[in-house]
Amino acid sequence: MSDGRKRASKRKGLREMEEVNSPPPKATQGSPSRVPNPTRNQTWRTSFIPITEEMIKAEKMLKARVMTGNIIGPRMVSPEDVRQAVCTQFRVPPTLVRVYPSYPSDFLLQFAMLDLAKKVNKRKIVSGPGFEVVVWPWSREEDSDEVPFNTKVEIKIQGIPAHAWRESSVHTLLDEYCAIQTIQMSEFLRGDMAAVHVTTLTSSLDQIPPMAYLAIPEPASGADLYLTTDPMAPTITARRRRYPIKFTTREITNTHRTGNNEGPNQQDDSDSTPTGAYDYESPSPGSLEIGYDHDSDREPAAWK
Repeated sequence: MSDGRKRASKRKGLREMEEVNSPPPKATQGSPSRVPNPTRNQTWRTSFIPITEEMIKAEKMLKARVMTGNIIGPRMVSPEDVRQAVCTQFRVPPTLVRVYPSYPSDFLLQFAMLDLAKKVNKRKIVSGPGFEVVVWPWSREEDSDEVPFNTKVEIKIQGIPAHAWRESSVHTLLDEYCAIQTIQMSEFLRGDMAAVHVTTLTSSLDQIPPMAYLAIPEPASGADLYLTTDPMAPTITARRRRYPIKFTTREITNTHRTGNNEGPNQQDDSDSTPTGAYDYESPSPGSLEIGYDHDSDREPAAWK
């Protein structure tokens, strides 16, 4: 193939990729905002992240003494308005309550003591001057749905440039869409460098895009690549050279995993009201979640 034909073929491939990855059309004024019927090229893909120690710690803290709140009515309400309303309604000092803006709910309310959180949860409503906020215990299941993750896919990756021929490039390309199980990749300049073969688990075959770009910092004036300790160095960060990557996918099998989460019976709420100042950094056990067994008489006076 002549150089001219090669360049024309490459330009055609880039145009096709841009059409595939272009966003769905926006609704015009006066027309309903609707998501178009999904096709393979228009699927709203899901980004997957693994469970981390930080995530486990955060969930434990949120379940212990954090509640979600939504404003009832049209009035603009600030986190400080909600905090003052809690303190007034439940006669507690400001040191026991923190309120943060949130989305899609309006607020997250954090309490220094489990007993106070239980008392607010019993009322369900925080009332302030001209406004009300409905509250309930935080849960990771809110504003979400559960998707299967049992589709096993084999992916053939073509287009990784030779100087970026390493497994980290494969993870950069795929980790957003799936969980990589195996990577079959020749060593650098030691075998087949035309393709990489990967097996993954994902929610559906449509999760894997047909094409993508891999972008690498490009030095100015065509200089050789180099490392810099300055992350803002303009000669290494101002431009990127991008490489079109092709994914060929094939579903090979399905796996299914089940789990069972059970807990003890829910205990009665305490009517006691905590007072005093608290150390925001000290640990304190307890939980608002259904099924938590807690002795309120032994509640440590601390935030976690």
